Amino acid sequence: MAFVRQPTDLPRAPRHNALTTRNVSCRAMHEATVVGSLVTLLCEQAACRNLTAIRRVNLKVGQLAAIEPAALAACFEILAEDTPAAGAELAIETVPIRVLCTDCQNESRISNYDFHCEYCHGTRLDIISGRELRIESIEV
Repeated sequence: MAFVRQPTDLPRAPRHNALTTRNVSCRAMHEATVVGSLVTLLCEQAACRNLTAIRRVNLKVGQLAAIEPAALAACFEILAEDTPAAGAELAIETVPIRVLCTDCQNESRISNYDFHCEYCHGTRLDIISGRELRIESIEV
């Protein structure tokens, strides 16, 4: 027999309209949506493990993820209120853009969004890293 957790068993993440009722505004809707999902995941993990508090959340965010770290942190502070993640430190590691040149087979780091191989100056590149947006770890 499988155990199915009822939605009422999970701590609820605040609704996004909490953004408009606070003195601190979070105007970055993309980041607010991402953080809303993040807080929901953290609440689910806390419920599964009977945790009452999360101390730190370590994220990896690629430069190509279209996420502004300051906006992400501001939204997290607001949306994590009244959840096990309230007051948790949000540590964001930015992952640089790395590519593999299909012409010379060398790896390069891309800076200033100049998508050229630093060895042969080719433009036939496969992205290796820089798109990440993931929870690396949760500390309790």
